[in-house]
Amino acid sequence: WSKVSKTKILNPDSAIEIKSIEDNFHLLAYNKSNIKRSPLMLAYSNDGINWNDIILIIEGDGEYSYPSMSVYQDDVIITFSNNRKFISCVSLNVDELKRKEVLPFAD
Repeated sequence: WSKVSKTKILNPDSAIEIKSIEDNFHLLAYNKSNIKRSPLMLAYSNDGINWNDIILIIEGDGEYSYPSMSVYQDDVIITFSNNRKFISCVSLNVDELKRKEVLPFAD
């Protein structure tokens, strides 16, 4: 373990989920905001330190929180609370995620 250090990842004190798909391919589901639980983003990292956004999962006036990820065959399944009333689910192909053009990461 290394010492805890500050990151550039925005977070409104909400849950995140990190899943290592391969040794050099890690995914992070998180709320890209310091004040609200929207938008819910998916980011990737090759080293677990530097993260780049690749998918906007959902955004809007609601609260999208408590993300969870599972890997099933060639897909990453992401579930999350939708306004604390419903559980929403998206399925993304791992190979397509690896080819996805990287979105700029907010500082």
